[in-house]
Amino acid sequence: HNLQFGASRKDKGPIYVVSVSGPKMYNLNFEEWMERAASNTQLYQIIKVDGNLLSYEAYTATGQLYDAFELRKRNDGANKFIDRTPKDVPEIISIPERLQLKMEEEEVREYRQRFEEYKARNKGRKDLQVKGLEGAD
Repeated sequence: HNLQFGASRKDKGPIYVVSVSGPKMYNLNFEEWMERAASNTQLYQIIKVDGNLLSYEAYTATGQLYDAFELRKRNDGANKFIDRTPKDVPEIISIPERLQLKMEEEEVREYRQRFEEYKARNKGRKDLQVKGLEGAD
């Protein structure tokens, strides 16, 4: 979301949301389209539609708001994106300890490299909370 809390922009094209609520989780790939991610974190969503307004909120299993945005359809058909991500909630991007133990050194290096590329793409946003990535600030 490269924007300050409550900032907006006109978006063209879809906004994708990917989530998990079960115990089986996969490594983050830090794809180009990702703007906010969570590793080893179960989330649930509340999505509301009221006329031309779509509101999205993602909560952790403990009930903490993790991500949020609004899409407002304009008269010209464009969507106005309003970032509502909480300022005080850092991104959680980690390699689960149980997985780290199974990973080869090269796999950990590749993960760190993908993380650094992701961080560079999203530079200027909130600080990323990093667990299990020693050497990556």
